[in-house]
Amino acid sequence: MLEEEIHFRPHSLGGWEVRRERGLRALSRHSSLEVATQRARQLAAQHGVYLVVHDEAGRVVSDQLVTIGSTPLGRARRRRRAARAGPRVVAAVAL
Repeated sequence: MLEEEIHFRPHSLGGWEVRRERGLRALSRHSSLEVATQRARQLAAQHGVYLVVHDEAGRVVSDQLVTIGSTPLGRARRRRRAARAGPRVVAAVAL
């Protein structure tokens, strides 16, 4: 399991990169800000680690713990599990 933070920052040659906290190489590099954001959130959610976002100047602008439940993928998984389980039946018992 990955225990380091995932950093999402501008790449020196243009575009955006996603890398581990102490990583020497980028995990992925993207020309689109939107695609890079999605990939960074996905990686952070898979490993349950913090996502640290840097602005164009390299300054940290936010950090947040990302879990599977906070992503669209996690919400879809919860809906599928609930659908498989069927309707919840609660019985009232009169005493």
